[in-house]
Amino acid sequence: FNTCSKGLEVLNSLGSFKKININKSKLDAFDSEFSDLIIEEINIDSALSGECIGVKRGKYLIKNANVSDCGDHSVSVGEHAELILEKITANNSRRIMSKDSSLITIFDYTNLNSEECLLILRKNKQFDGAYIKVKKNNLNCESPKIEKDEFSKISYF
Repeated sequence: FNTCSKGLEVLNSLGSFKKININKSKLDAFDSEFSDLIIEEINIDSALSGECIGVKRGKYLIKNANVSDCGDHSVSVGEHAELILEKITANNSRRIMSKDSSLITIFDYTNLNSEECLLILRKNKQFDGAYIKVKKNNLNCESPKIEKDEFSKISYF
């Protein structure tokens, strides 16, 4: 059992990862801030009390993500971050969340064994709302639950 609070944390970096595997993270599995990253593949099995993927303040591209047993959100994007998710499959995990002036573009999303799908909101008053763009015919959530506050928006392409 991993006793580190984060499986992997990337700060103020520019680069790419071919493949990331994280198993049984105590809190957040993958965290990044102030970075510009391309991730070819990320596999996360169990972030017991945290997010599987959390990014802030930067630009991120994830080509293929497989996450399971996320204690908190499958993916959380905040504080002016931009994330492109080409393909993500989540199992037994919560929703994808965009918050606080962030943008997520999702091309293919499958969420299994969850009662939630997407959350878009302004969490902190110093930010604007958030935005999610999602490819409608590749949005496959077992639950249709999409929550959005008055400051945020969702669009389909």
